Amino acid sequence: METNNQSIIQNFVDIQEVYTIRHQTNENFSTVKFWLMQIKYSGYSKKMMHKVIHYILQLKEKSRYTEAAQLLLVSAATHDALALHVLARELIFGILFEKNEAAAFGILTNLSEKEYPEVLCDLAYFYQHGIVIQKDKKQARRYYEKAASLGVTRAKKYIN
Repeated sequence: METNNQSIIQNFVDIQEVYTIRHQTNENFSTVKFWLMQIKYSGYSKKMMHKVIHYILQLKEKSRYTEAAQLLLVSAATHDALALHVLARELIFGILFEKNEAAAFGILTNLSEKEYPEVLCDLAYFYQHGIVIQKDKKQARRYYEKAASLGVTRAKKYIN
């Protein structure tokens, strides 16, 4: 289990102020409350986080955007790399949250220091296309090569 996070509720409150949910409703979701309490009192495992992220993506496919966004913010409030990566992607797409490429770039940059493979590939895309940062094909190539060396197959197609 990841460490218990007694401050998860405060982290969740704080993160809601930073990222604007696009389809906000006043509805309370039992899934959000359950996930918050799970993390606060028992912690979470990587396997649990993967399941929750998968569920969030299913909710998004079903256009249950508010619930998906709130669950993602709870997940990201743990500072889990996968949850933060998914949050960054959602900030790029602008479906669950207001589009914020600068915030996404910041999250990806922080995660890249841990050499999270998929993040390196996404960060390379920012450099390749000059999104939020000046276009730098050499830097993009370095990130793609590093991601490919760590097993990200989609990075290989960009190298060539």
